[in-house]
Amino acid sequence: MQNLFTPLAVLPLVSAWSITLWVILVVVILCGGFILNLFGMAGNWVIFGVSVAHFFMVNQDMQVAIPFSVLVALLLLALSGEGLEFLSGILGAGKAGGSRRAMMLSMIGGMAGSLFGFGLGNAVVPILGGIVGIFLVGGLGSLAGAMLGEMWKGSAREKQLRVGKSAFWGRILGTLAKTLIGSCMMVLAFAAIIF
Repeated sequence: MQNLFTPLAVLPLVSAWSITLWVILVVVILCGGFILNLFGMAGNWVIFGVSVAHFFMVNQDMQVAIPFSVLVALLLLALSGEGLEFLSGILGAGKAGGSRRAMMLSMIGGMAGSLFGFGLGNAVVPILGGIVGIFLVGGLGSLAGAMLGEMWKGSAREKQLRVGKSAFWGRILGTLAKTLIGSCMMVLAFAAIIF
């Protein structure tokens, strides 16, 4: 009977060529997960998911295998990233007394702002401008969304501004925290595969 934690090793990785292609694919997906974090999406779970798939699809006798202990560490990091993002959201629009509507529109505005900021920033200064655009315009998108939510609710202008500013800083801090944790996850997964 097969142990639950014994990989299935279903990939026919018998040649150096097939192993190299598989590792390149995994590395590309790990990088994609890291990039998704910048847009406020679930990139850490993509990193964790591809690592789990790699664990179960590659024979543990191979040099490119990921140990089970690394999967546990990746899971803990992904959960801590979600916790930090949740806390930054509470410290954002929620702590300033924002409504659910303001928090929801803040999240949508932050994602839309990040996508727009990425394109705009890359048009001005490739790569670095895109990263700055993700943070700054994403924060402004959250600010606008939170203010719109409070305006829709009929809140006073002062409250709209207060909730909007809190959403701005919450978005920036949440994206930064999640991205930093995603960086750690990506490096850990890379190291497990390559070394």
